[in-house]
Amino acid sequence: MDTDVFNGEDLVVCEQIQRGLSSGANDRLIFRRLQQNLRWFHGTLEAAVVSEEQNDQPL
Repeated sequence: MDTDVFNGEDLVVCEQIQRGLSSGANDRLIFRRLQQNLRWFHGTLEAAVVSEEQNDQPL
Protein backbone atom coordinates (compact mmCIF):
# COMPACT_ATOMS: atom_id res chain seq x y z
CA MET A 1 0.00 0.00 0.00
CA ASP A 2 1.29 3.45 -0.86
CA THR A 3 0.80 5.22 2.46
CA ASP A 4 1.37 8.64 0.93
CA VAL A 5 -1.60 8.15 -1.38
CA PHE A 6 -3.75 6.73 1.40
CA ASN A 7 -2.91 9.46 3.87
CA GLY A 8 -3.14 12.22 1.28
CA GLU A 9 -6.34 11.18 -0.48
CA ASP A 10 -8.19 8.16 0.82
CA LEU A 11 -8.05 9.14 4.48
CA VAL A 12 -9.73 12.46 3.75
CA VAL A 13 -12.48 10.73 1.79
CA CYS A 14 -12.95 8.15 4.57
CA GLU A 15 -13.34 10.93 7.13
CA GLN A 16 -15.93 12.68 4.96
CA ILE A 17 -17.86 9.44 4.54
CA GLN A 18 -17.87 8.85 8.29
CA ARG A 19 -19.22 12.36 8.90
CA GLY A 20 -21.96 11.71 6.37
CA LEU A 21 -22.86 8.36 7.93
CA SER A 22 -23.01 9.84 11.42
CA SER A 23 -25.54 12.44 10.23
CA GLY A 24 -28.24 9.73 10.17
CA ALA A 25 -29.47 10.84 6.74
CA ASN A 26 -29.29 7.28 5.33
CA ASP A 27 -31.38 4.51 6.81
CA ARG A 28 -29.68 1.83 4.68
CA LEU A 29 -26.63 1.29 2.51
CA ILE A 30 -26.11 -0.87 -0.57
CA PHE A 31 -22.87 -2.84 -0.74
CA ARG A 32 -21.76 -4.15 -4.09
CA ARG A 33 -19.40 -6.91 -5.11
CA LEU A 34 -16.19 -5.07 -4.24
CA GLN A 35 -17.29 -4.45 -0.67
CA GLN A 36 -17.63 -8.11 0.36
CA ASN A 37 -15.28 -7.59 3.32
CA LEU A 38 -17.63 -4.93 4.68
CA ARG A 39 -20.53 -7.37 4.42
CA TRP A 40 -18.50 -10.04 6.18
CA PHE A 41 -17.41 -7.64 8.96
CA HIS A 42 -20.92 -6.35 9.65
CA GLY A 43 -22.42 -9.83 9.46
CA THR A 44 -19.87 -11.12 11.96
CA LEU A 45 -20.44 -8.12 14.22
CA GLU A 46 -24.21 -8.54 14.12
CA ALA A 47 -23.94 -12.26 14.90
CA ALA A 48 -21.74 -11.49 17.91
CA VAL A 49 -24.19 -8.88 19.21
CA VAL A 50 -27.17 -11.21 18.78
CA SER A 51 -25.28 -14.03 20.50
CA GLU A 52 -24.39 -11.76 23.42
CA GLU A 53 -27.98 -10.54 23.72
CA GLN A 54 -29.26 -14.12 23.75
CA ASN A 55 -26.76 -15.11 26.45
CA ASP A 56 -27.85 -12.23 28.69
CA GLN A 57 -31.53 -13.18 28.62
CA PRO A 58 -32.88 -15.47 31.36
CA LEU A 59 -34.23 -18.85 30.23
